[in-house]
Amino acid sequence: MSSKKESTGTSSSSPVKPVLVALDQHTSSMELPASNLRVVYLNQPQKNIGFAGNQVVTAKYNVWTFVPAFCYERFTQVSNFYFLLVGIGQVIPAITSTFGLPYSLVLGLVLFVDAIFTGVEDFHRHAADAVMNARETRVFDPTLPTSFRQTTWKDIVVGDVLQIKKYEAVPADMLLLAVHETDPSAPVGMCFIETKSLDGETNLKIRQALPCTFAQLHDPASIGHLPGRVACEHPNHDVNNFMGRFEPGDDASVIPLDLKNVVLRGCVIRN
Repeated sequence: MSSKKESTGTSSSSPVKPVLVALDQHTSSMELPASNLRVVYLNQPQKNIGFAGNQVVTAKYNVWTFVPAFCYERFTQVSNFYFLLVGIGQVIPAITSTFGLPYSLVLGLVLFVDAIFTGVEDFHRHAADAVMNARETRVFDPTLPTSFRQTTWKDIVVGDVLQIKKYEAVPADMLLLAVHETDPSAPVGMCFIETKSLDGETNLKIRQALPCTFAQLHDPASIGHLPGRVACEHPNHDVNNFMGRFEPGDDASVIPLDLKNVVLRGCVIRN
């Protein structure tokens, strides 16, 4: 493949043209039974069910939940709850000294201004989510002459095989299957990625495609005949470690996986 990679991905919610399998993400994975791991099947979408989608939601509220959720959050703060109690006391005729107006107006004004700023901030979160989820990538489709069709990031599902090109961001956690080789007769299955958005490091990191797949996937059509499954750890917050195994279908051959075989969402393919 060329200075692009093809990514064949089985997605989990993870290039030059890279072929990646999108995964979700510690005892040795070679020893653990598949029941204790997350299992993703290649070219068997009917088995990849029950996984979370790839849509990103960072917004906290919607039109229906904003008022009750905002009020609950603010009145669980001790200072606001104290002033609320004082305000309630001021509307009781036997103990009021202000007939309730000053405290009620001041507290209401403070919360109203706070609600405006909170609403505007959450609106921008919704807009940013929409932009992120609407970004496009290419997913393997054996029914098309080009073998890949355009789809949005939010529509990627676990088990999809994706093609990621040079300087493109990775839309899901992926297992690298193959890359675009400069010399197809001597494939190396290696690419460089930038992880600045994950760990702040600007130096490029090396990722290696699976040795059992990168030499086979010189033709996109061959992706549809790739057998096997990936058994890996369940999703977690550790971006510096990964454990799993690739089972090509032959019980005698199990290939261990680690971080060098995985490209996480948000990384950028650089060669």
